[in-house]
Amino acid sequence: MPLASIDIGTNTIILLIAEKENNTLRTIHHECQMPRLGEDINKTRSLKPEAINRSLDVLKNYKKTIERYQCEQIILIATAACRKAQNILDFTTRVQEKLGLNIMIIPGEEEARLIHKTCAIEFKELGPPFIVLDIGGGSTEIITDSGDNVTYNSLDFGVVTLTQKFLHTKPQQLTKLNHYVNI
Repeated sequence: MPLASIDIGTNTIILLIAEKENNTLRTIHHECQMPRLGEDINKTRSLKPEAINRSLDVLKNYKKTIERYQCEQIILIATAACRKAQNILDFTTRVQEKLGLNIMIIPGEEEARLIHKTCAIEFKELGPPFIVLDIGGGSTEIITDSGDNVTYNSLDFGVVTLTQKFLHTKPQQLTKLNHYVNI
């Protein structure tokens, strides 16, 4: 039977439905929507009601798709925006009440570990050493794998948070952004 995973990010919500096949997973459905759950999260430290509603609509549609495929398990993982939101219970409670689904909010280091695990499987022929850079909407994960040692880093900024913080209309804002990112 198929398995379903939903990745609730700052900007996107991604649905992946896959089946186990010869010690691997074969994708049978993939979908990505952009409800912008983390809209203005850096300013307000809260999820906007409109963003919660947009995200709930996406999750409702995903649940219908999951039911069509008769998935035996559904895993919902949430990342940066949900880690930051002071009103996260507003969102998780509504998802539980309306859809019967529980959201697991994972720390940045766990997000990096899962990204590494996926890349190690998907690109196993490349093997270590390698560096993985995952630039999300609200965080950026950097994973280095030397073959002997793996390090996981999660930085508290992504394309959405940087755009909201630095890029409005003035050219000097790009210079500020470059200084901020140049760690």
